[in-house]
Amino acid sequence: MPINSQETDPWRPRIKGHPWLGDVTGLMDRGWYVFPVEPDGKTPPYGFKWSELATNDAGIVMDYWEDEDNIGIACKPSGLLVLDFDIRHNADCIDAMLDLLDTDDPQTYRTMTASGGQHWYYRNHGDLGNSPGSLPYGIDVRGGRGDGGYVLGAGSYVITDDYSGPYTVIDNDDANELPEEIRR
Repeated sequence: MPINSQETDPWRPRIKGHPWLGDVTGLMDRGWYVFPVEPDGKTPPYGFKWSELATNDAGIVMDYWEDEDNIGIACKPSGLLVLDFDIRHNADCIDAMLDLLDTDDPQTYRTMTASGGQHWYYRNHGDLGNSPGSLPYGIDVRGGRGDGGYVLGAGSYVITDDYSGPYTVIDNDDANELPEEIRR
């Protein structure tokens, strides 16, 4: 079997060159683990085992990332718990969370999603699960039990039947500790 076959090096079939990877390297600089996601989509390439292959090794990413790939962030190895606000299910879920926190600014890294929702990134020390629990309707949680799930990172662009658009940074703060009001 050749040394760089798909069985021995799953990144190898994806070689395309050294694209500009500012968004990806910025996420890795935060210590977050990334992996490629299909261009314009929300899923990794067929057969790509993201939960095993997510990396923050810039050498791997710079050598094997394709120009148009979207950016997956593996929450659990990155030490993240991400609140995913889906305004298509509840247009008021962001305001409801801000009311719960009694603030206008959650003071953590945040992105706008392609559908107009948001991702709020918090540090996770492994003690929280994926259940939204008592959070307002329309909020999902990524980063807890099992493989921890993933989210798309800023710099991604998604096209679906229902919406399309970029993932962009709203607030470039560090991912901060999860507020006590959310831990309950």
